[in-house]
Amino acid sequence: MYISKFEVKSFRCFIKKQTLSFAIPKNKKVGSGLTFLVGENNSGKTSLLEAMKFSAADNNIDSSTLRSSDILNSSIRFAFYDMNSKVVQQLSLLHKDACVLKNTGANLSNPPIFIPSRRYWSPQVLNQYPSNQPTPFSHRNTSLRRQINDGAFNDSTIADYFHTIQLDNGKRNMFLRLMRSVFPNFQSFTTEHEDQIYVTYKTTDNQIKHRVDFLGDGVSSVMLILAYLMNSNNKSMLVIDEPELSLHPTAQKRLIKLLAKQSYKRQILIATHSPYMVDWEYIKNGARVNRLVHDGKESNIYKLQEYSIYQKLVHADNWHHPFNSNIMAKEIFFSDKILFTEGKDDACLLSNDGQLDDDINIFSYGVGGCESFKLALTLADDIGIQKAAVIIDGGERESKIAKQLEKDFGKYLIVQWNRHDIRDKDGRRENLKDEADQSGKYYPPVEGYFTTKGKRKPDGSLDDYYEKMQKINQYFLQK
Repeated sequence: MYISKFEVKSFRCFIKKQTLSFAIPKNKKVGSGLTFLVGENNSGKTSLLEAMKFSAADNNIDSSTLRSSDILNSSIRFAFYDMNSKVVQQLSLLHKDACVLKNTGANLSNPPIFIPSRRYWSPQVLNQYPSNQPTPFSHRNTSLRRQINDGAFNDSTIADYFHTIQLDNGKRNMFLRLMRSVFPNFQSFTTEHEDQIYVTYKTTDNQIKHRVDFLGDGVSSVMLILAYLMNSNNKSMLVIDEPELSLHPTAQKRLIKLLAKQSYKRQILIATHSPYMVDWEYIKNGARVNRLVHDGKESNIYKLQEYSIYQKLVHADNWHHPFNSNIMAKEIFFSDKILFTEGKDDACLLSNDGQLDDDINIFSYGVGGCESFKLALTLADDIGIQKAAVIIDGGERESKIAKQLEKDFGKYLIVQWNRHDIRDKDGRRENLKDEADQSGKYYPPVEGYFTTKGKRKPDGSLDDYYEKMQKINQYFLQK
């Protein structure tokens, strides 16, 4: 049974009811079961994950796990829903003066499994289970507790699991394949006796065995994630907080590719700050993006709509600009204060000119023409971007588009140049096949604020350039 959504109300920064929507795996659709949870620091991601943890626990929770400061009022409520929008587990206060939650619905048959952001684990094997018995992971208990004071993830069964799977060649080979897909030089692991039994590893670099606690944090973290991935029920959602921690960007991209392949047969939620973790191809296949925004008073969850709404913007007709999709992930999902430009000339020249405030994030390659500004601002509005602006070329057609944008998106800034382009352009013919072919539409020369080689013109010939730059800066600096 898949979980379709989770609701939280009156808990910490969540005052009004907020809904976290989950992706539903689709057969053979890579990335279809991925749910992304993004948002700036202190936007409420940790609180939302802890609300899910409390809800997924057994019937009653010890009062020490819920502080009085967690509860905004007696209407606090957590609820999981199934695919038919039916509540499958719901928790509320035992009574109005309590700090204890009670379950007022059925128990989740396959509660989510949580992997916190701090993932140190001990290499010491404590229990030697027979090879024909699965290691009893303690994720239902240990990972539901608050992280211990030193921040370590204290699950003592991870090393036990590795001790077990080394006795099963099928599982061991599977783990090594997964591990090498993220770290190609990871050669093998085993368990060895010193004064105790420890998990050790070896790489192709030096062929020397080391205890796992000598591994870099990133490699050790991925070993733990893969252990949970292999030794947990596919019917349980896997919730991973910041899987990118301590990982090089190359390893991040390999890890999300691995998780995406696993997600067409199980639900995986990733809370992340990394643009390498999000991919428009996965969103096209059904992945969901939830973005948390704290407005100074409370946190709200914004959701990306169906991929088809943004398809023209993401891939547009710019088939020769495939980088648009990756840039969108960087600039949109992980930033605010977004300035959209028509094309890459505008973006590059404004980025390098130094007139705009450093906190402004320019959409790096433009939106692919003024007609796409509506889609860009729709996307910004859907995911809760508080501050967004567009800068559009001069011209009669562009003026009509600018007026419509001002009408449709009153909270955002629409700026229009007096000139028809940001830089000078020579006259040209469209569809010019060779020098002898004079067919196609003729485009006359254009005067801009920069030369054809991208050098800003002398101040006296810049017309409204500085005025527009100041207007944009003032808009983004306003609170």
